Amino acid sequence: MGGEIHNGNPGRGLSDVILAISFTPWMAPATRGAQVLLPGNNTSYRRDVLLHFGEELPRLLLSEPLLQWRLAAQGQRLLLEPRMRFSHTNETRLTTICRGFYLWNRCFGAARADLLRWSWGHRAARLLAAPLVPWVRAARLVVFGVRRRRDLLGRYVRALPAVIVAESYAITGQIVGMLMGPGAAPVQFVDYEVGSYRTPGDLA
Repeated sequence: MGGEIHNGNPGRGLSDVILAISFTPWMAPATRGAQVLLPGNNTSYRRDVLLHFGEELPRLLLSEPLLQWRLAAQGQRLLLEPRMRFSHTNETRLTTICRGFYLWNRCFGAARADLLRWSWGHRAARLLAAPLVPWVRAARLVVFGVRRRRDLLGRYVRALPAVIVAESYAITGQIVGMLMGPGAAPVQFVDYEVGSYRTPGDLA
C-alpha cells in the first residue's frame, strides 16, 4: 500500500520540480484504488510476500518498480490510499539531484536488464533510444503542469533546462547499469540517501 505524496520543502530551489518528476502519479489530490506502480520508499508490503523473493529481495527493494512489477505479475494488488500521507523533503540543487538520479538509475538499469534477461539486441535498442528520453520526460512534466498543477506550470517551464540535465544523468545511469552492471552504485546510493543535505530550510 502506498500513500499520497506532499512536498516537505515547497518553494525551495528545484524542490517542486523534483517532486513532480519523481512522484507525479501520487501527488495530491490522489485517487484511491489499484495502481500500476506505487511511490518508491514510501510503500508498505506484506512481510510474507516479500520473503518469497529470497536472495533477489535486496536488489528488488533497491529498485522498487521491479519489485512492484513482480508483485503485480503474481496477482498482488498495489493499492493507493490517499488518507495515508507522506511529506517528502526533496533535493533543491541540480548537482545533488543529478548525483542521486545517476546512482539510483544505475542500480535500476542493471537490475532490470539482469532480472528481465534482456538480450544484447534489446540493450542496443535501448541505447539508441536513450538520447530521446530526457526530452520526453521534460514534455511529460509540462503536460502534467497543464493538466493538474497550473499554479506551478511557470516554475516547471523555467526549470526545463535543469530537468533535461537531471534526466540526462538518469538515463546515463540506466545505460551504464544496463551495459556494465551496478558497480558501487548500490552502496553509494544508500550513502546519498542518508547523507544528502535536505532540510525544509535548505536554500542552497
